[in-house]
Amino acid sequence: MRQEWFRLVDGKAVLPWREWEACLKDIEDLEASGRLGAKAFRVAQGAKVAEVRRSDEKAIEAFAHLLHHGFDEVDARTLSALVKGFEGREGTVEPRFWEAPAHRLNSYRTIMSRQNAKLGPTFVFQALEDDLDQVLRLNLLRMSWVMGLGAGVQVPYARSQIDVKGKAWPVSHALQEMGGMLAQGRPGFLGKGETSALQGLLKGIAGIGGPEMSPDGILDLARAADLGTDQDGDLVVFWPLGKEERVEKKRLRSWYEDSFRLGSQLLAFKVMMLAHVVGKAGGISPGGALLGD
Repeated sequence: MRQEWFRLVDGKAVLPWREWEACLKDIEDLEASGRLGAKAFRVAQGAKVAEVRRSDEKAIEAFAHLLHHGFDEVDARTLSALVKGFEGREGTVEPRFWEAPAHRLNSYRTIMSRQNAKLGPTFVFQALEDDLDQVLRLNLLRMSWVMGLGAGVQVPYARSQIDVKGKAWPVSHALQEMGGMLAQGRPGFLGKGETSALQGLLKGIAGIGGPEMSPDGILDLARAADLGTDQDGDLVVFWPLGKEERVEKKRLRSWYEDSFRLGSQLLAFKVMMLAHVVGKAGGISPGGALLGD
């Protein structure tokens, strides 16, 4: 079955969901924004979940509140830069921005299915590395930027993704930025439950790879080492100069499960953010993007 995702209608990117239409009617409506996020989360998770958990609901409520206040601070120049970036025309070109979550979901189902329980850990590691880099890292940086707007921190959107030297910010940058603001009670409009939900999200992401590694450590490992499998089916990491270490396959799969669920929350945030951009700009036309499944 095809997964409903963004499609071009009269040259504009549109989600064929009633929740999308309801949110666009009034992007100031927190409940409509939250319902859109819940729908996007369920689509990203697929049939793996029958309903959204309370922890997911609280996180999505916090996302709606962040976007509500953050986009009050988005001026015409900032909005134009966002639209151009999301359309792939100028400035920061968002990698795989319009990719349907069906591809990610299919990979997850394949790797985690019972018949593939003994699938080599290198496959799991590659899927984990991709999810951390393309879903969690990028969307966490977007969320950090929106949170900063609500806290009175005005930074160009492009600088939320890359530093002054053009290097992509790591996961830890967003974790530190957001964690620091929340610890200081910023943004001040967040309720206690919303703050707790966001802190739980950050803690969950920071814990992927722990206690030996961090999310950034996993991404660094993917770039700096060769991978193999030992006789027990665990991951073997071959570092330069003969150094080796092992990661148990059970722990690797657990990290991947955590990454998948938290990444689904962040994909929901991206959809909610897109609705706010479309609502303010009147539409986005990602020319040349492959929309849908």
